[in-house]
Amino acid sequence: MRVGMKMVLALGICSAVAVGAPVDEVEPNDTLATAQFIGEEFYPFGAVAISGSMIPNDVDVFSFDVEAGDAVVVNVFSLDPLGDPVLGIFSPDNTLYQMVDDSFGLNPVWAGVLPESGIWKVVVSGNDEDVFGGHEQSFDYLLSWKIPEPTSAALLAIGLVGLRRTGRRSVATS
Repeated sequence: MRVGMKMVLALGICSAVAVGAPVDEVEPNDTLATAQFIGEEFYPFGAVAISGSMIPNDVDVFSFDVEAGDAVVVNVFSLDPLGDPVLGIFSPDNTLYQMVDDSFGLNPVWAGVLPESGIWKVVVSGNDEDVFGGHEQSFDYLLSWKIPEPTSAALLAIGLVGLRRTGRRSVATS
């Protein structure tokens, strides 16, 4: 029984951290109208990593088709220690939903539940005040987009229950 619960825990953890195949940023993707569409075929396991480069005055825009109520985690990681990316989230009607700068160190992270279905856009920029404003930033980055799939969430929950049971047994036998 104990081995079975450990296997379920391991499956849950592996499934939760599954990463999709990397995708390269493709120009032109500098406006909401020319956003690079990242279809679900790029993240069959719920996650995708996009590698890109930021040059002065550049903006990179990516779009994703989501359902209302999808939980999403988005982050931008600068591969240059001096790079300072900014993240913008735009709703299907192209209004700014959230702007994030410097969540952890210099790398913005956003997590939340999207309230409506449609094509949402993620903007990577170097301007701290306006994602479409000019800037002098130059860096390579990795953008990650994750929608935890129901299977991953279920396996993780089962794994956590198993861990909790294992922890209770350990306390009871001590």
